[in-house]
Amino acid sequence: MLGDIYAISNLVTGIIIQLLGIFVITRNYRSHSNRIFLIFCFVISAWMYALCFMYYFGTTVSSAIRWSKYVNIGICFSPALSYHFIITFLNIKKRQWVLYLSYVLGILFLFFVFDNKMLDGVYKYSWGYFPRHGQYHPLFMSYLFAQSLYTLYLLYDRYRYRL
Repeated sequence: MLGDIYAISNLVTGIIIQLLGIFVITRNYRSHSNRIFLIFCFVISAWMYALCFMYYFGTTVSSAIRWSKYVNIGICFSPALSYHFIITFLNIKKRQWVLYLSYVLGILFLFFVFDNKMLDGVYKYSWGYFPRHGQYHPLFMSYLFAQSLYTLYLLYDRYRYRL
């Protein structure tokens, strides 16, 4: 029963994020940054939906492992899409190689998910199953942290430049 609460909270979060993306794109559908933001919102909401389904339908170890792989699809591409949105929003043209590298790393980590290098089974809790991170997960977390710091640096640099 407690797993249902987690499932519902992820479902609601996914719906809200998806609606946010739709709201932004309806304001100016021709804007490239708005379209990237919509894709980013859809990927994050897909991540939330997969978590919802893992908590609700992951009643066995094998089904929980399958759903946890779907959860990680959204996670793999979230750093690249957030960076893509920020450089598009800030109109930064000279750092395109980082964007391409980010998508290549997202694809690489996606292969690691389905090759069982990012996941190593699941933990069993009273409220349901949760993914157990594999041997390459620390590498992904390092990439996520570095990409997030770089993206925040770009935002700060543009903010500082505008003052």
